[in-house]
Amino acid sequence: MKSTSQRQKRVSELVRQLIAESFYDKDFSVVGITEKVTISAVTVSKDLKLAHVFYTLLNDGKSAADIKKLTKQLNEQAYTFNTYLARSMQTKYTPKVRFFYDETLEESSRVDRILSNISLKDVDGTA
Repeated sequence: MKSTSQRQKRVSELVRQLIAESFYDKDFSVVGITEKVTISAVTVSKDLKLAHVFYTLLNDGKSAADIKKLTKQLNEQAYTFNTYLARSMQTKYTPKVRFFYDETLEESSRVDRILSNISLKDVDGTA
């Protein structure tokens, strides 16, 4: 079982805050991301050199192809985010960011739909 150190948790939260703020910063208009992006979570490696940034979209209804395209755009602009983090963080290493779409909300709503379709009669075995 992997355990996360306090340092990893602190750096993860700092990276999450800084990247979330960067989406609303005027200087990041050059990044070209027009979607309403929310950073849901960040995990940092033990050596603090790699950060996996998980994002969600505020406006639902995007297709898988649109999400894949946006993830590609974000990862192509990772250097811009890394530069911003390097200027903003006071750490020995600046984690290299890598973006991933967070499917947690979609999965939980899918499970809710499945569970709501199961009736109590099906569970009891009486029809």
